[in-house]
Amino acid sequence: MMATGAYDVRAEATSWWWWCRRRLVQRLLDHHVRGNRLHILDVGCGAGGAFSLLQRYGSVAGLDSDRQAVRLARRTGRPVLQGDITQPGDLFPLGSFDLITALDLLEHIQHDTLALWRMWRLLAPGGLLLLTVPAMPSLWSPHDVRLGHVRRYTAAGLALSVETAGFTLAFLSHYGISVLPLQYLVRRRLPSVNGGPLPGPLDWALRSLVSLEILALPALRAPIGPTLVAVARKEA
Repeated sequence: MMATGAYDVRAEATSWWWWCRRRLVQRLLDHHVRGNRLHILDVGCGAGGAFSLLQRYGSVAGLDSDRQAVRLARRTGRPVLQGDITQPGDLFPLGSFDLITALDLLEHIQHDTLALWRMWRLLAPGGLLLLTVPAMPSLWSPHDVRLGHVRRYTAAGLALSVETAGFTLAFLSHYGISVLPLQYLVRRRLPSVNGGPLPGPLDWALRSLVSLEILALPALRAPIGPTLVAVARKEA
């Protein structure tokens, strides 16, 4: 759903941030998902960086509006459609998925509740939605503008959008509190710094810090952090 220029395929495979997000998704799916034969849709799949993780839980399809991203994602061998989740028309049969992921997608969409409602329609009764979004509007910076964000979320704002679309929230928490000082420094005080590779020791330190935080989920829920993560259910 984002422009292909907004992400780096190599960074998605190697950087601490993407690595930690995959661990976060795995932790929550292991807690909330039962079985490994689900029909899964990754909305805003980009180049398909989450496919290898999601396939552990079932068969995976992708959707993205960017032509180049779709071309790259199709190289994984999974079915990937080019399309916009907010546009009229049903790209997939209604009620055909057990799990939908939308990882750092909604912040790019002006009408986020409409996008969520269309995901709700695509889920089977009892199906799950797992999503991540950038949090804390106070962290808004030129970095958000470069990535094409239209908002950063508060917990209350995200909960309202999800529930208005028809979902029941099962889990909502901030994430990344352990690296919040670094995020604040880079986003607000050093906006010219880009998201390039970090030195090995720093990359390792950040992975270690955030990994400890992920282990505490979902039992503990952080009150602040640069990302919000939610799991919601379409009631039977």
